[in-house]
Amino acid sequence: MAGLRCIDVLQVRLGLAAAFYGILFMLAATTIWTFIIRYRRHPSFGLLLSMLILTFSLATIQFALTVVNIASSVNSAVESGLSFSCVDRPASLAADLIFEIQMILGDSFAIYRCWLLWGRSWLVIAIPTLCTLSLIAFIPVLCLGLLPGLELPLSGIISLVTNMLVTLLILIKLWRSYRRVMPEDMILFRSVVSFIIQTGVMYHMTIFSLLLALFNGWANGFPTVGPNIITTIVAISFHLLILQVSLSRSFHTSSDNLSSTITPPKSTPPYDQEVELVSSLAKPKGIVDFVGQLRSRRGQTSQAASYSSPDPIVDLILPRVPRH
Repeated sequence: MAGLRCIDVLQVRLGLAAAFYGILFMLAATTIWTFIIRYRRHPSFGLLLSMLILTFSLATIQFALTVVNIASSVNSAVESGLSFSCVDRPASLAADLIFEIQMILGDSFAIYRCWLLWGRSWLVIAIPTLCTLSLIAFIPVLCLGLLPGLELPLSGIISLVTNMLVTLLILIKLWRSYRRVMPEDMILFRSVVSFIIQTGVMYHMTIFSLLLALFNGWANGFPTVGPNIITTIVAISFHLLILQVSLSRSFHTSSDNLSSTITPPKSTPPYDQEVELVSSLAKPKGIVDFVGQLRSRRGQTSQAASYSSPDPIVDLILPRVPRH
């Protein structure tokens, strides 16, 4: 029974790791290629591309360590022609460290976005920053084995609280900035807000489900599959968010070009209206009022068109120059 249970554990670990990493691999290939083609000249290109590569690389290392661990746990001899014998080896310390680093990386980038959106206010991100620092403090605790069996669940709880708080702060600030966006970009702005909610919920529900299984009696569940799933989900969430924003912007630009090609020409005003317009402009006061209104409208238009969000992800969909 001990050997059979060991085999079952290894099968579950390998199956989940392979399934999630397969999804990430295809998603990363599409996202990185689309992002490079679309945004290689964007000011946030270097930062976001680095995050895409780092999160994917850490998930790849985690998957490779899982495969090596399983390969070293299974013996090549066959017992009674029924099943392979194996040794129940826990995940390596390197895999747990990759899990911690991936969570710290994702939380730190979310805190950085929140810090930018709230006008570089340190007071707003005080609690999330303390939570992330506590995750960093867990690294030596994990290396020394001071809290065996508790480091990973505690890290998951801290990361869950941090992400929920930071996501809420980002959404509040984005909603307040909604009125500053040009009318033609409001649909895109609402879309990226919904994308942030969707990817955030994906990460929150993953950690919550694993913690729920842990407290419901599946004591070995979190150490067995938790690091693999959470490390990959962090990368999947970030890649999915970037891909959704990139595709939304592309579809929006295509629809704009299509609508501009089929827009009917403006009809000339009737003769009576032209005479009335010329007579109104002939008055000095009318000329001054007209020029003042025209300048104010141009100022409002240029201010709205040049608006760019401090959030590097939201800024991907907002144009920095007026569209003609």
